[in-house]
Amino acid sequence: MSLKRILLFFLPLALVVGVVLYYPVTKTSAISIPLPVERAVHLLADPTYIKKWYQPFTDANTDTSHQSDKQWQLTNGDLQLSLRNKNTISATLLLTEKNQEAAFFYHTTLDSNYIDQTKVTMTYKKNWLGNFNGRNKLIDLAETSLQSLATYASNTVRLYGLEIRHKDVTDSAYLFTQKTTSWAEVKTTVQSLYKDLVNFADANKIDKNGAKIINIKILSGDSIRVSAGLAIQQYINLPLNGKITYRTMPYGKKLLEAPFKGRYADLPQAFQSLDQYARDHKLTNMAIAYGKFSDDRTDYEQGDIIDMMVYYPVD
Repeated sequence: MSLKRILLFFLPLALVVGVVLYYPVTKTSAISIPLPVERAVHLLADPTYIKKWYQPFTDANTDTSHQSDKQWQLTNGDLQLSLRNKNTISATLLLTEKNQEAAFFYHTTLDSNYIDQTKVTMTYKKNWLGNFNGRNKLIDLAETSLQSLATYASNTVRLYGLEIRHKDVTDSAYLFTQKTTSWAEVKTTVQSLYKDLVNFADANKIDKNGAKIINIKILSGDSIRVSAGLAIQQYINLPLNGKITYRTMPYGKKLLEAPFKGRYADLPQAFQSLDQYARDHKLTNMAIAYGKFSDDRTDYEQGDIIDMMVYYPVD
């Protein structure tokens, strides 16, 4: 076979092989997460969240460099992850390792008409050459991390710090009182408030079921407002501006519920987490959040660890 014929045979073949190896193909992967679009974009573009799901940048030794709100870079060994751009519905991340890089475009859309469900679609370019030069290893890492995002966003403990559940309102009527105090006086204030509620119920022959609830709100500096409630079994007409008032929650409505283990000072953050979950899932708040003591004990010191349930009434 002449050289000319050999060339005529192999050149087209080489061209085809070259095209197959070099020609990039657009690939997409998608997940669904239980968050509204605006919240989902935060998970895609904020390094504080990305370090919780993007492997291997979840490593505790990862360095974070904030250059501006729209420019940051995470580094772990030879791997680097940086934000290229973002807007209200999308973000582009660039993953690099030594001489290789791969860009990933994340687009968010409403998923199946549910306002608290978002479809996240990741788009990127891939070719066969990447199997040999290591670029496709970056793509595999991005694919794995996308599934990690789906797991992270569906885990309320990782996302909100609480194991949040839904339940119905059962205790719907309360005697309620509150007082502004300081953290140093929180124990004596709590005990005093419940003593007032129990004495008031006994004096007025009100049936109580024993459930005691509490809310602590930080006002400013060391000033806090402690609100206490005692569940009762009957209606009582009390003035709205009195020291002790009558409060209700519609029976059968919904509550967000989560186990809580922490100090009194940790309660405001737990309430904020429940509030964030409610806003993420477009739930309407019905009343203040509260913690329910597991038994009749209320003599906890400021630094004591308390086991209780925390609740957030929603509609």
